Formats: sequence, structure tokens, C-alpha cells
Amino acid sequence: MIKEIEEGKKPPQPSEEIIERVMKKFIEEEKLSRCAYLRRRNDAFVTFVTVGLSGQTVKKLKFEPEEKVVKRYLKEGKILHITEDVFYSEELRDKFDHGDKSKIKQVFLIPIMKEGELKGIIILPLTHSEVAIKTINITKIKKLQKDVGKFI
Repeated sequence: MIKEIEEGKKPPQPSEEIIERVMKKFIEEEKLSRCAYLRRRNDAFVTFVTVGLSGQTVKKLKFEPEEKVVKRYLKEGKILHITEDVFYSEELRDKFDHGDKSKIKQVFLIPIMKEGELKGIIILPLTHSEVAIKTINITKIKKLQKDVGKFI
């Protein structure tokens, strides 16, 4: 399946399994430990696929369309990279379990757009050790954004 994506062939219908495989491949190649994909369901963005996040975080991880981070950045198609005081904002603080928050140093929020509309959000939380040993390449993040977007 991933080979088909790389060769530019038309992908099959969207599915949790395919998106999970694309995301797992990305975090494996980048030597990361966590990510999540939220898709729009009933006027909210809720977890669809998660890798490496606690069950408590999975339950809490939800964005409403009127939240500031969604309206200001994600709906505009902008990738948001939060590098300092990730959980200073109540908006993000309440979306992660304490156990996950204590390990997260930075977060990427990556919009998945289709025909100019926000269809999903990739959340890429980076741990203290991941930030210390690696700089994430924005080109690779944009490729992940494009690859996941093919299945929406």
C-alpha cells in the first residue's frame, strides 16, 4: 500500500488501517513514539487513529471547530509547531493525560485539508528525548500531511 502511495497510484478508499500504517511508517522512520489523527465527526475533530498515546489522552483528545487553534491556524491550512510551554494554553492542557503531558516537550498540529476545508488534524507530540536528539524536517511533515490527505 505505501509503495502505491510513493508511486503516485490512486489509493483505495479511506480506512483506519491505511492511515495508521502511513503514520506508523512515518514515526518509525523519524524515530518518534507518538502521533494521532483526528477526523471530523459531528462538528468536532475526534480521534480516529492513535499511536503511542495513553487511553486517557485518546479519550480527551478532541477539538471543536470554534476553538482558537482551529479557527486561527488549522482552518487556514497552517501547520502549528508549539515549541515552548506546550500546555500553557488550557486548550491543549485539557486534551492530554498528565502522564503524556509530562513527557511532551513540543507539539506539531498538522491540518489535513480537502477542497479548502479542514477534514482532519494530525497531532505529532515530541518527547524531551526526541527533541534533544533530532530536529523534525518540515518537508517530511508536509509529506505525511499529503500522504494522509490522500485517504480522506
